[in-house]
Amino acid sequence: MRDFARFVVVGGVGFGVDAGVMMGLLRLGAPLLAARLASFGLAVTVTWTLNRAWTFSHPQPRRARRAYIEYLAGQTMGAGINFSVFFLALACWTDLKQYPLVPLALASGVAMVFNFLVARHLVFKPGRG
Repeated sequence: MRDFARFVVVGGVGFGVDAGVMMGLLRLGAPLLAARLASFGLAVTVTWTLNRAWTFSHPQPRRARRAYIEYLAGQTMGAGINFSVFFLALACWTDLKQYPLVPLALASGVAMVFNFLVARHLVFKPGRG
């Protein structure tokens, strides 16, 4: 339970980075998809660092590089879920295009559950070597 609570806190930080970068890039005139891709990439790196150092801080004998690649692969699958929910919500409720943070929050919440399961049971699993 402690790991999930910390994962949610880190996810909140990641959401802040994702949303802040996306909105900043949109205000600079970037296309929506480009803004989402850039904001996602930065958010993944931030959450990787925080999850490794704080959320799953038990001894991790594996090399950081290998674990990061596994984390990135899991997050990329989570991104597929995130992006699918994001664009599906925009397709279903076209008025949300004026409020992109709403579908972003919905998509992030759905993907967070998937991402936690991958991180907890695959990437940062105790004793995995």
